[in-house]
Amino acid sequence: MQVKKILVPVDGSEANKKAIEMAGQIARSQNSGILLLHIIELNMPSALQVEYSYVQYSYTDDELKSLKDISQKILENAKNMLPGIEVSTMSVVGYPVDEILRVSEEEDIDMIVMATRGMTGIKKYLMGSVTNNVVHHSKKPVLVIP
Repeated sequence: MQVKKILVPVDGSEANKKAIEMAGQIARSQNSGILLLHIIELNMPSALQVEYSYVQYSYTDDELKSLKDISQKILENAKNMLPGIEVSTMSVVGYPVDEILRVSEEEDIDMIVMATRGMTGIKKYLMGSVTNNVVHHSKKPVLVIP
């Protein structure tokens, strides 16, 4: 299997760094390009999520501008981890699973490399897992890095 383009969803977490590093190793060995994707989640502020998780939150213009600035910094930091590799970046607003699946199809991705958050116990069932849902719904191969 020739891997020409790898999608790596990034969120700035420590766990995510391992996925970026693995994608970099694959890209170097396959002479692949990497698309780093950051998703500004359509969701409520975290303080309100647990109690009111059924309510959709709309960002103000100022909040959205601030989130886009943060998104660009996260993408730039991730890109800096991949010297010598052809890297493109994309920031979108939406639901993480939907956006990862959409972008993987639209951008003709050959492989998705993601980190698992390692949620355990009841959290896994209450909050769901982006990685788990991508694995189960993707038409593309997904490499999950613990």
